[in-house]
Amino acid sequence: MINATTNAEGFISITETSRNSKIWVLTFTVTEIYNDGAAIDVQYSINLDGNNANLDGTYIFEDNHKLSGYTLVYDIKGNGSNIKVFEIIPV
Repeated sequence: MINATTNAEGFISITETSRNSKIWVLTFTVTEIYNDGAAIDVQYSINLDGNNANLDGTYIFEDNHKLSGYTLVYDIKGNGSNIKVFEIIPV
């Protein structure tokens, strides 16, 4: 993979794992672009800590994750209804 960017037309969702859990599941679609020019949309889910659905910060993908080497920068308000920043950038 030479590039991974969020798909502006794609799907972004935030759900609470359980009532008052403070752990939210962020599900999103990434368009993966390969060296041969092929582009494939892939859906991912990660867990984020937060007091409510207004989440902001960074998430570094672990070494064993397919997006290892990338960082997610996010600022999402109101269960995903207001996305101020959502970028996947190389570390």
